[in-house]
Amino acid sequence: MMQETPVVGQIVYGVWGYEATFYEFYEVISFEGQWAKFQKIQKEVIPSSEQWPSVVGVVPSSEPEGKPFKRKVKFNSYGWVSKGSNEYEGIIGVWEGEPKMQSAPGTY
Repeated sequence: MMQETPVVGQIVYGVWGYEATFYEFYEVISFEGQWAKFQKIQKEVIPSSEQWPSVVGVVPSSEPEGKPFKRKVKFNSYGWVSKGSNEYEGIIGVWEGEPKMQSAPGTY
């Protein structure tokens, strides 16, 4: 569950995909009113402990990717959500240090 508002400096994640699942990581770099500014962060692939070769773990690296962007934040009873860097992606969670499991390249 997300907090009531975005927290500056926090790493959050977005998820997208139709026949495959992909995660993206962002740092919240500002928040004012209903608008948050996010900086996309590159991700690192780590060896998967899953039994399926079609799944890999990803974690955020310390390297930014692209330019910061601003998105409107929507609030609900679960906390807040926002759009990611593409129209199909939703920023839906706070990264808590554990790898996120996504589809491996070439398996979709």
